[in-house]
Amino acid sequence: MNKSEKQPVIIQVSLTEVQAADTSRATSILQSFVPVLLERNRNRVRLEVLGYDNDPRELFDIPEVRKYFQNLFVENPSLFYWIDVDSYMLLFLGLMLFEPYRIEGQVGLRPEDMQSYVSGGFSGLNKFCESMGVSADATNDAILKVLKSWAA
Repeated sequence: MNKSEKQPVIIQVSLTEVQAADTSRATSILQSFVPVLLERNRNRVRLEVLGYDNDPRELFDIPEVRKYFQNLFVENPSLFYWIDVDSYMLLFLGLMLFEPYRIEGQVGLRPEDMQSYVSGGFSGLNKFCESMGVSADATNDAILKVLKSWAA
């Protein structure tokens, strides 16, 4: 793998898209990777939300941002295949789907929410990989490595 292949693929999501809960552009971009860029873009996608720089809340505390990502996850069960698990995306997406759990200034997911999130994500990943005729092993391994590091 050369250096350019390790660079993230950034999909910017506009304020207008979030407010309308319109995931069609992001979905279209993800679908455009199939089949030619399927392997190249595996675990390289980062989603960047624009337009909230002046909002003091965290993105996962903004209802319309959460709704956008909840819709995106439902419409794209393959998200675990695409997201850059070595970045903030794995936790970020979980915080969008489930109510953040805060303790001592830290934020995360309750164990039961994490279990539901990971189970749903792996289910979508495995179905997607099966339909594409590719192995889910590389992504499964990458996600499990991150989850183990969180537990340490």
